[in-house]
Order: sequence, then C-alpha cells, then structure tokens
Amino acid sequence: MANRSSGKKCSNRGWWWDHFTEHPGYVNKEETSMVSGKAKVTCTAIYGQHVAREQQFKLDQENISTGQRDLSAITGTLWATGQNDTHCLWLISRPTTLLCHLRDCDLHNPDVRSRAQLVTFIDRQNTVLYSSTRCPGPNGLLY
Repeated sequence: MANRSSGKKCSNRGWWWDHFTEHPGYVNKEETSMVSGKAKVTCTAIYGQHVAREQQFKLDQENISTGQRDLSAITGTLWATGQNDTHCLWLISRPTTLLCHLRDCDLHNPDVRSRAQLVTFIDRQNTVLYSSTRCPGPNGLLY
C-alpha cells in the first residue's frame, strides 16, 4: 500500500509507515495537521474505504441534488473530526499507536498483522515503546 504523503521522511521511520497516510497539511506543518506536535495519520486501507464510501454516497445523492463533493471535500471530513469523536478515523503518529492498529486491523493481511504483533511483543519486553498493555484505537481511547 502506498503512503499518500508527498513529504514523507523515510530515513527514520519504521516499515509500518508504509501502511498509513499523513494529513495533507503535515508537509507544511499546519497546526490542524498535528496533535501535540505529532502528525495526524490514518490507516491507508481505512482511508480508501472512507473515500469510496463517500464517493458512492455522492453518486447516490446526485439523483436528489446537483451539488457535488470533490475528493478534497471528502478527505477534509476525515481530518476535521475531533480526537475524541466516535467517528474519528485518524490516529496520532506514535509508533505504539500505529503498530497496535496494524496488529488489530482486519483490513491488513495476516503477514502485516503478525509482523506488527511481533514488534509490539519485542518492544514490550524491552519496554522501548510501550508503557501499557492496551493500545489506543482510532479515536485515541485505550481498549
């Protein structure tokens, strides 16, 4: 899966970054693209589903209205949700959060999920990344 961020730094990021899409404003460090200095990201698989669902909704609504929603309007709704909103699809770009998401997300293939599971297990043993046995979900809440 390709990352949809054009300003992605590759040198110091783990393999898991290939499965996430950064907020488009993060390249320019826009305030709305970050939480506590960390980029807002979304799972690329969930991002694709969200866009497809919204585009289908737009097609369904064209029979009722002549208004149109372009791709920027669709993706804008994804990033505009608040961190504690139950419909929030973005994550804060911390390795713990991203790895836990990959481990638990059914949209990723078993190899990716297993690799994320292995990394989270190793990191918990070394206590490098994790201080909790629970992982934050897409809305930032621990589960």
